[in-house]
Parts: sequence; structure tokens; C-alpha cells
Amino acid sequence: MTLAVSIDNLQCSRNNFRLGPVSLEVAAGARVAIVGPSGSGKSTLMHCMAGLDTWHSGSVLLDG
Repeated sequence: MTLAVSIDNLQCSRNNFRLGPVSLEVAAGARVAIVGPSGSGKSTLMHCMAGLDTWHSGSVLLDG
């Protein structure tokens, strides 16, 4: 299985919100939806994955 996204023990913060640790693996070609209630960390996770916010620990690998 080729991984498109691999997140391992990611911990990050945005404004006054702390997220983590989060681990996630997404296979190449797969479609994934991040869902949850307001304030659960969906946008924080996306911002950290995109490099818009910095994370404190863990790793994000995009396309290997």
C-alpha cells in the first residue's frame, strides 16, 4: 500500500486550542472526510497538515 498521507502522534495548537496526539494513514487514491462537532479540531488538523500552523511534536508526511 502506498501512503499519500501519514500522520504520527501529531500535536499542535491554534489560537487557544490544543490538538493531539493524532495518528492517521491515508492510502494513495483514497478519499477521506474529517468530521466532528464544532471545536473538535478539524480546522486545526488541516492547518497543521498544510503547514499554516506549526506542530509541537509528531510528524506529517505527504506523498512519502
